Amino acid sequence: MNKIIKTLLSSKNVLLICHRDPDADTLCSSLALAELLKQKKIQTRIICKDAVPGNLSIFKGTAAVKTALPKGWKWDCAVAMEAGDAKRMGFNIKIDINIDHHFDNSRYGTLNLVDAASSALGSIILQLAQRAKLKLTPEIATYLYAAIFSDTGGLRFGNTKERTYADMYSLVRHGAIPDQIYHMLYEQVAPETLHNLGKALTTMKTIDKGRVIYSIVKSVTAETGHGIIDVLRTVRGAEIAILFKEMGPKNTKVSLRSKNAFNVEGIAKKFGGGGHKKAAGCELTLPVKAAVKKVLGEVMKALR
Repeated sequence: MNKIIKTLLSSKNVLLICHRDPDADTLCSSLALAELLKQKKIQTRIICKDAVPGNLSIFKGTAAVKTALPKGWKWDCAVAMEAGDAKRMGFNIKIDINIDHHFDNSRYGTLNLVDAASSALGSIILQLAQRAKLKLTPEIATYLYAAIFSDTGGLRFGNTKERTYADMYSLVRHGAIPDQIYHMLYEQVAPETLHNLGKALTTMKTIDKGRVIYSIVKSVTAETGHGIIDVLRTVRGAEIAILFKEMGPKNTKVSLRSKNAFNVEGIAKKFGGGGHKKAAGCELTLPVKAAVKKVLGEVMKALR
C-alpha cells in the first residue's frame, strides 16, 4: 500500500480503468480516487469499456467517464480498479497498479494490492486515503459509502464484516448520508428492469428438489438485468441461484449466487469467470440452451 501511495502521489497524470459491465463499486471507487488525487493537483481520467448504466448516472462525475482511451493525453500511471484479470478491463495496456478485493485476482500489475479481507474496493480506497492522510470530503465519503454498501448488498452479504461497519461509520462521520445514498442506488430503477424481473420470476425453474433455482432473460444490460439474481436467491429452500442472460445467438452471461458453503466461484472459473465463493459470474460463447445445460451439469456434478 505504501508503494502504491508513493507511486500515485508522484504521478502527474493517472488513468483509472473500471471493469466491464461496471457496478457501483468500480465506478464510485474510481470517482473517489480521482477526487482524492485532485487534492494533490494530479490529473485523472476514468475510462470503462462499457457505458455507465443509467441507474448509476445519478452520481456526480459519471458523465466524465469515457468508453475509449483518451486521445492526446498521456498518463504516467495506469490503475485497474477491481478487474480480476487483464481481460476484465477490455483495454490492452500496461497496468502499473492493480487494486482489487477478489481473492482470485491474477496479479497482472507492476504493483498489486489485492485484499480479499476487504468487503469492497471502496474499503481499500478508504484505507489508501487514510494512510496517505488525504481529506475525506462529503463527496468522496458519498462515493465510498455507495461503493461498499452496494457490493455488500446493503450490508446483507457474507462479505459484510466488522471492519465494514467501521468503514461505514467513518464515512457517515465525513458527510455520507445513508438514506440519500440508498435512494441513489436502489430507487432509480428503469421500467425495463422490472419487466425483466417479472419475466425471470414467471419462467424460473428448480432442480434437485428445489436446491437449485434458475431463470433465463434476454438481451439485458448492466442496468436492465440488475438485481434479478438477488431476488431469485431469496426463494425458500433454494441454496444456489443462477441467472442466464441471453446476449446473442452465441453469447450467454451467467450470474451465480450461493446461500450456503457451496463455492459458485469454482463453477464460474471452469468457464473462464470468477468472483467470490457466494457470488460469481462467467460468460460462455454458446447459445443459451447449451449454456444452461453445461452450467447446470457442472453444478450438479459439484453437488454430488
